[in-house]
Amino acid sequence: MDPLLRDDQLVVPRRSVSSPDSTSPKCSRRSGFPWAAVSLVLLLIASGCGGDTTDEDRSGSNGERESRSIESAEPFEITAAAALLERARQPGTGERAVLCQQILDDFPDSPEAQEALFLLCKLDQNANRHEAAYEGFRRLVSEYPAGKFASEAHQYIWSYESKVAQDEGAHARATSDAIADLTARLDRHPDEWLDASGRTLAMAYLERGDTEGAIGALEKQIDAAPSERSLAEQTRITAYFHLGSLYVREGNHAQARSTFERGLKALEASEVIDSVSRDASRTSFETAIAQLDATEQGG
Repeated sequence: MDPLLRDDQLVVPRRSVSSPDSTSPKCSRRSGFPWAAVSLVLLLIASGCGGDTTDEDRSGSNGERESRSIESAEPFEITAAAALLERARQPGTGERAVLCQQILDDFPDSPEAQEALFLLCKLDQNANRHEAAYEGFRRLVSEYPAGKFASEAHQYIWSYESKVAQDEGAHARATSDAIADLTARLDRHPDEWLDASGRTLAMAYLERGDTEGAIGALEKQIDAAPSERSLAEQTRITAYFHLGSLYVREGNHAQARSTFERGLKALEASEVIDSVSRDASRTSFETAIAQLDATEQGG
């Protein structure tokens, strides 16, 4: 192709290929020159250029337009993602989290996606949504392990996991301290086994995962001296039910059945439990026993 032609001038101008007018002064002055042959050659050249141009149009111009439409999508996406990220960077923007999430949803492969995810994590962190921030930072180091925010993400992950471990340790220590305090109090005041102290001690053992301790506390409630108070006696009856449920969980169905039946018998013998509580407790025991029957028959 003629190097002087622009990209949009793919067809050779007609004046460069058309036959010289036989009536022109030049033709009349040089009548001996074989103009017909030259014209034919030039026409063939022009046809060749035109053919090439047509093929190039199909594989070039049209293809180029398709290519440009494909290529232009990427710069457009990058531009759109960059515009969203620029807005998300502004501290006064109330929709920063929405903008970051839009980048992650609409342009997940764009260069801005990494920073959008990081900003979203920071927004969660600053808003004390630490669990969400933790999950976001874990995603960040997973998707961009060598990214520019990986170091800060790893620091947060370590800090969060350390704090969780400390909190769990503090909770465990607090539970142990509560068990020790309640045990000491109940040793001094055994009449409180059917009050809040006894109920709390059993729950504290369960919270710690100490089934044996919980069973011991519930048995202490059952064996406590009878009370004339309805609430205290209801606590004793409830202890039967909780104890039987623990035996079920441990797979000791025979002991569970015995405990449920003892509780039902104690319930019927009680004279201080109101009728509403009595009916509700009776239903609980009977349902538990029926479930044991169904389990044994199914097994």
